[in-house]
Amino acid sequence: MKEIYWVGTAKRLSLSGRMRITNPERDRSFSVGLSENDVDPIQAWCEAHNCGRRTSFDTFQFKNKAQMTMFMLRWG
Repeated sequence: MKEIYWVGTAKRLSLSGRMRITNPERDRSFSVGLSENDVDPIQAWCEAHNCGRRTSFDTFQFKNKAQMTMFMLRWG
């Protein structure tokens, strides 16, 4: 099962995505990078809702805490 989690970056009001993959049969999880297929729907949602912008492959920047909170409610 794939799960994206978001971590703060050195820049204020930005988040960087990481992917956690869990294997329930082995009860283990590990982190891997995101793919373009993982990030494309997130970017499309941000553009459609005017909520943040993609600044690098896996990083999104927000204008204020309200935008960041809205993003986390949807994608966190």
